[in-house]
Amino acid sequence: MLIDQYGHLDLNELLLPLAELDLFPSAEERVEWAGASDALSPQWVAQAEQYLSFTWPALTVERYLNYNRKGDNLSFLFPFFERRSVLGAFVLAECIEGKGRFLDQILNGIFCICEETTWMTPFDLANFKEVVPSPTDRIVDLSCSETGALLAWVHNLLKKQLDAISPRVCARIETEISQRLMEPYMEHDDYWWMGFVETPVVNNWNPWCNSNMLVCFLLLESNSEARCAAILKIMRSLDVFIRKYPPDGCCQEGPMYWGAAGGGLHTCLWLLKEASAGEIDIFSEPVVQLIGQYIYKVHIHDDYFVDFADGDARVAIGMQAYNYGLSIGDQRLVQLGANVEKTIPRKLNWFNMYNCLQDLFIECESTEFKAPYIREAWMEHSQVMTARESEGSEQGLYLAAKGGTNNEPHNHNDVGNFIVYADGLPVFIDLGTEEYTAKTFSAERYEIWYL
Repeated sequence: MLIDQYGHLDLNELLLPLAELDLFPSAEERVEWAGASDALSPQWVAQAEQYLSFTWPALTVERYLNYNRKGDNLSFLFPFFERRSVLGAFVLAECIEGKGRFLDQILNGIFCICEETTWMTPFDLANFKEVVPSPTDRIVDLSCSETGALLAWVHNLLKKQLDAISPRVCARIETEISQRLMEPYMEHDDYWWMGFVETPVVNNWNPWCNSNMLVCFLLLESNSEARCAAILKIMRSLDVFIRKYPPDGCCQEGPMYWGAAGGGLHTCLWLLKEASAGEIDIFSEPVVQLIGQYIYKVHIHDDYFVDFADGDARVAIGMQAYNYGLSIGDQRLVQLGANVEKTIPRKLNWFNMYNCLQDLFIECESTEFKAPYIREAWMEHSQVMTARESEGSEQGLYLAAKGGTNNEPHNHNDVGNFIVYADGLPVFIDLGTEEYTAKTFSAERYEIWYL
């Protein structure tokens, strides 16, 4: 799709030069930052103020070993996420306030992360039959690419301020991202999530990792030929994801993963469109529209969504639905997104700087809109149906059902399930999942009680 339409063109002519690319205001653009969200800006500053005396947690080898010995992933993930979330909060607060009082802690966070032996988590390391980290662990996966994208945004937003302290700071970021991510991305076609090797499924990892790598190459690659080659490869990989996606637009991993799957695809397509001054644009393609529309088809009420398998019943979709709706011109998707409360992400979870910046700078007329509450939806390929008593209202009964097999991403040991809500509140529920452990995605998966 992307390659068919744009692969034969000269990307050097389509893409804006690095110096002209202005996705979001940098910290020195004070007028623009003064116009950031009145609701969120003080929250970010208050959050960062709580961390001014923050002690950056150690990622000890013992934390890696705990996964191998006990199946415990969280003793590593919590401090891993905390480092990144706290750094992100400091960066946004500094951009909002512009007084320099968070810069020392930003430096601490940058160097803590740059000095990590690897950006891989124990779960991902275990896939390579290793139990302790090594500097040679340079793989492009979720945790590594998320880390790289975060540092690329830090570089992009605060380069002038960081260079005033020492040019070595941004140089270090550039070196780490180049060696850990950009070089292996271009050297490898065998990462399963890319879709270039035979694999039964290409799931949310594809747009998630590709969106992060797109940020890295767009913001940091100064060699125009290398930049174009990387973006062409990303487009090829995204084409596989789109081609293998269910034709009804259903996210078979559930609404909780739509933000990474459909939302991740939107991030990629938005970045490509912005980076090409609107020239690269496939938002009118039917499957791209269906992927976005899925999320309001499974919306029940407030933050309740139709959950099956490993999904949570309550999902925070942020501004992704609103932005996706604007991109494809779907008013119902805009309405759903406008009704989502803007919040600061949880500290012990992924920190996505792109989403945070969108929340700060995309104006949303939330007072004008009501969630669409569509009467019914049927996604034939994925065997998902939803129905409510009253169009446009959460009042009355709501039913959702799914047929399927165990050979689906994140599925449980069943051939389908159903849930029932009344007046927007749960009556019969799907059990969902607990925190992931080493057992969750192993051969012992179905020994877990709720699966």
